[in-house]
Amino acid sequence: MKEEIIEEMKKIREQIELKYLMEELEKAIPNKEKTKQVQNVKYIGEIQIENERKNIYLADVLEKDEKSNSVKFYSNCYTEDGVLLGRYIEYMDSIILMEQFKDIDGIYAQINMLELDGKLDLRKIEKAELEQIAESLGIEKEEIKAMSSMELAKKIEENQESKENNKE
Repeated sequence: MKEEIIEEMKKIREQIELKYLMEELEKAIPNKEKTKQVQNVKYIGEIQIENERKNIYLADVLEKDEKSNSVKFYSNCYTEDGVLLGRYIEYMDSIILMEQFKDIDGIYAQINMLELDGKLDLRKIEKAELEQIAESLGIEKEEIKAMSSMELAKKIEENQESKENNKE
């Protein structure tokens, strides 16, 4: 179950990043004046929406406007299907629903009873995975970050071959 949720978290991040990229392309923003990046995705729990159970995620977004030098940080609430339910308002410590969900009985209470700090945090999971890979390869995390995925795959393969040769 945990692995499935982690895969859903990665899928949500990719869907949102693709959506932002498509928005940028559609607007043909010159010199990328405004950019949005998904910083993290957290699994916050499960709710019932019209007799259907849905996993719920918070996506932390960083929005930069190069023209005005402004930076915004916000968290949007999504279902496992990538449907935007609302936005987390930190000073209220609650999620404000999108208009189309406000009339659904009990959804506001259900969402705001979830663990808004996250039951699973993709950034922490990926950091732990990175540390584990770095340790098994005997290199620093920063070196792994600097490597391309092809270089990293080759390094892992070489490490595995070396371990197999040492066993023989």
